Amino acid sequence: MLAVRLRNPCCLLLGVVLAAPLPAAAQDRQADDELVVVGSRIARPDYEALSPVTVVDALELRLRGAETLADAMRESTYNSFGSYRERSGSSYGQVSLVDLRGLGANRTVVLINGRRVPGSPFTGTSAVDLNTIPLTAVERVEVLTDSASAVYGADAIGGVVNVVLKKDYDGLEVKWGERRPHRKGADSKHGSAVWGQPLERGHILAGIEYFEREKILDRDRAYSRAAVNGPTFGATEGISVGGNTGFNQQFTKAFVIGDCSTDVYAGRLQQPFGVTGGDGAGCGFAYADISYQTANLERKSFFLNASHELAAHAEAFLILRYADNDTEGRYAPAVGFFAIDPTHPINSGKTGDDVIGSVFHRFVAHGNRDDKVDLQEYDAVLGVEGSMANGWGYETSLQYYRYDAEALGNTYVRTSAIEKAVREGRYDLTNPFSTEPVHLAAVAETGLELTRDVVTEYKAVRASLDGAAFDIGADEAQWAFGFEYSNEKYKDRYDRYREAGDVLGSAGNSAAGRRSKWAAFGELALPLLERWDVSLAGRYDQYADFGSAFSPQILTRVQINSWLALRASWGEGFKAPDLTNLYSKLAESYPNLTDYYRCDALQIPRTQCPTFQVQAFTGGNPDLQAEDSRSVNAGLVLDAGPVSASIDYFKIKLSNAVSALSMQAINALEAEGDLPANVTVVRGASSGGVPGVVKYITSPYINYAETEAEGVDLKVGAELATDWADFAASLQWSRQLGDSLGTSSLTSGFPSHRAHGMLRMMRDGLTVSWYTHYISSFENYSGTGKYRRWLSHDITVDWQQAFGVPGLELTAGVRNLDDRGPSIDPVGGYISSVVLDLYTVSGRVPFLNLQYNFE
Repeated sequence: MLAVRLRNPCCLLLGVVLAAPLPAAAQDRQADDELVVVGSRIARPDYEALSPVTVVDALELRLRGAETLADAMRESTYNSFGSYRERSGSSYGQVSLVDLRGLGANRTVVLINGRRVPGSPFTGTSAVDLNTIPLTAVERVEVLTDSASAVYGADAIGGVVNVVLKKDYDGLEVKWGERRPHRKGADSKHGSAVWGQPLERGHILAGIEYFEREKILDRDRAYSRAAVNGPTFGATEGISVGGNTGFNQQFTKAFVIGDCSTDVYAGRLQQPFGVTGGDGAGCGFAYADISYQTANLERKSFFLNASHELAAHAEAFLILRYADNDTEGRYAPAVGFFAIDPTHPINSGKTGDDVIGSVFHRFVAHGNRDDKVDLQEYDAVLGVEGSMANGWGYETSLQYYRYDAEALGNTYVRTSAIEKAVREGRYDLTNPFSTEPVHLAAVAETGLELTRDVVTEYKAVRASLDGAAFDIGADEAQWAFGFEYSNEKYKDRYDRYREAGDVLGSAGNSAAGRRSKWAAFGELALPLLERWDVSLAGRYDQYADFGSAFSPQILTRVQINSWLALRASWGEGFKAPDLTNLYSKLAESYPNLTDYYRCDALQIPRTQCPTFQVQAFTGGNPDLQAEDSRSVNAGLVLDAGPVSASIDYFKIKLSNAVSALSMQAINALEAEGDLPANVTVVRGASSGGVPGVVKYITSPYINYAETEAEGVDLKVGAELATDWADFAASLQWSRQLGDSLGTSSLTSGFPSHRAHGMLRMMRDGLTVSWYTHYISSFENYSGTGKYRRWLSHDITVDWQQAFGVPGLELTAGVRNLDDRGPSIDPVGGYISSVVLDLYTVSGRVPFLNLQYNFE
């Protein structure tokens, strides 16, 4: 009966009580009953009733079997449409991000102990790499799901994630854990040690962590491995036109070059890029038989949190973090789309006028492309906090942050050198594995090792005051005021070959920028009546390179009775374009495109329209304007003893949103005759009103129209204590309303429902937990099919004083108990940006963690 109910999300809401994990809430209060959480700089009781905040503590993270902070955030229902995770073959360098409300990871602020973490230079935006934050260091994670630009600045449009580090632990705690997935790949292990010690006038806590997770190969998953399902390229998975395929100068005829042996290639397939003239065939290559889906990841990290009492009401603090991440990815041998010199033509061997003008060639003799990234992250905060004689509190701090990484890539190919070798007849296009000395020499001299250096250096100073202002209504008004100044330098330097656009198989151009800004912020909490509170917040930001803006917010709460409260907020925000969006040069890539515009003209059903790689150029735009946002949140909060609940409606409207449109969005806009300025589609010759084959697309970042995120969040939780055992139940549910994030022609389809449920029993040091994760079905890009709904189950057992040994704690379980694979587009097949961002790809994962606390 239970299994039947869980197949329906509506029944799921009835079958499992809805809420955030309950154990966290009780642990977040200090001795003075003040709840210090993200969203306000004024410490006050019951802040969660004023603003929607979800808190997950370290115990809950362990019971969930979370491996990394990024994995835990990806499962959040507020991570509405998924978020970018580490993968092979990406210029993002194996970072992992969080994206609240689907508004973009660069519109979610990530804080550590309330202080901003700068964005990863691999993304060139304010999006923060969660893979550098050790889970061992985390005391709790606070997620604010309301816009908070008035408190935290421009990037908090989608919400805020605040990571609170451990501080007061005394003793020595060591951990070891391993995960062995049922499916191939993603085996992992981690170990850590945390030591805390009170000092004569303070406290010190330090920890180290080691984490390692193996790669997943595309060929080890049925949905991503190479497959030929028909005679055309449109009926394949994981296969590229770029095996050994030639085209005439008009791009209307295609030819197979060489023998296209299936020992090396995927064989002859029809309609490369939709071209039917000439042979009407190309030589394919099964790149998915070689590529990694996710990369190897190894992290070594250290953290320290220390305090020292300077005087009776003054304390100095020092927080240090260091992470060293090493990753390895692999992609298939370099593929190049390059022109044949017309003065040295290559004849297809068919007829005299079939002269090859360009070649899409796989450099199999050069070897696979292997990319390695080595990064170090340093973060240091030194400050003083305390209170004055008049009761005012204060805090001041200095922060220095540096993210320094080097990326190396092997076996790429230099464009000018290979074109010269082909022109001179030294490189044999028809037989890349030729053993002729002149050919081997050409392979050696045209190969490249690529480098990329990325650096962010961030310095900040902050100061704030808070206290009681005056008597009003039933209580005192509370206030907070402060300022901060920051200076950020960003550099993303590619090697000189990519700078010159002289590399096949890789793209990217250097970018650099510097930004300094200062801000002043203030809050005022007004208890107007005994049961009516109003809070006003405002922030003024001044950018050295992009002007200024003021972001206001008003929040209110009405306590209807002892167990029910209403809350609401309204705010405005501002976001200057990220440095890379302004200053990066256009870079080449080969994304997939399903050319519905051409198929519709040819009267080809959309379900049969072929998907192929297209040459694309994306990059910065110095003419970008600032984004503006408006947000509203309205909800009610119920606290009735063992049962708690909240429901919130939210709407965030973003004007002049900066984005690089997807290839499908560009295709749809082209069909409508509404391409934005600076976005171009270059096609081959048209015929009879039918648009020609796409040759390349140019799509810089643009300010495009308006974007909205609108929805409802529901949480309810319950606890039950009996003589035999204690029980708890919870689930979060988020529902996206309407056509969030613009019209369907501009975005992929995404789920409108996400849910996370929990049932728990605790008895005599034994805790058994059951979790469910639900993602609703949703339409694909074109509305031709649906991703199926997805429901998985986890079960964990935590045993304190395991085997009767004091201090020993064992946590074991199975994540994704029913070995559920990700949902796949039934028409377009595997799309990594959907699958990897939304779903688990490890399959069933048994895990075991051991923890020992030395007294």
